[in-house]
Amino acid sequence: MRTKRVIWIIGTVIAACACVRSVGQGIIFQHLGATDPVSEGFSAYGRPGVPVNNDLGLATWSIDSRGGGLQYFGRLSESERGLLATGDWILSARVRVIEGSTSYVGFFTLSESFGLVLGVQGNGDPVVYVSSLSPSGALFLNGAGAGYHEYELEYHAASGLADLWVDGSERLRDIRGKSGNLYATGAVLWGGGIDGSGSVANWNSVSLSIVPEPCTRDLFCLGGLLMGAGAWATGGIGWRRRFLREIRYR
Repeated sequence: MRTKRVIWIIGTVIAACACVRSVGQGIIFQHLGATDPVSEGFSAYGRPGVPVNNDLGLATWSIDSRGGGLQYFGRLSESERGLLATGDWILSARVRVIEGSTSYVGFFTLSESFGLVLGVQGNGDPVVYVSSLSPSGALFLNGAGAGYHEYELEYHAASGLADLWVDGSERLRDIRGKSGNLYATGAVLWGGGIDGSGSVANWNSVSLSIVPEPCTRDLFCLGGLLMGAGAWATGGIGWRRRFLREIRYR
């Protein structure tokens, strides 16, 4: 009995180590709170933004592009470009648009661009324009309110398409990126006033991450098979569930 338990533990640990190696890249670029994005690795183009330490309880970086545009630009390294060429990724931003409809966050892959143009309606509710080949048009988030909202573009390498999530709810599926005439390749771009008109927005966070879920899902499947095969010999599976949960949330 003891030998079977040891074999199960060794197999699970090997799978866990493989998973950790594959998800080690994690966040590629990230802006947080009232920190100057330049100090976080972004390049700035245009007039400077300003820190706001408390906007509705959040620290943010405020971009007022009414007197001229301001974009922050982060270019991926060669190794990161190689990983993202075939991997899944998530582009995320938590932002409150105060005025205008030209605040932008986007990612330029090696061949396509995916982006969101963020605006505000007259009653304060947000509106999103998806900068993509399809679908096109405006997504009016009626009733969402004038506070901070989290926007996530989740790209799936297997299909070459992305989904849009707003505040944890899926809003659009199968977004196809634009190809050709790319502003850049392998780069994150965010800010305001991209078309010469002004906007005001406070940015609490922006990030580009490699998605670890496929590896995690495989680990759970492996764990399930191992537990099913060895449960009779180990006297219960509670400790194994806790072990896999630790791996998932580290």
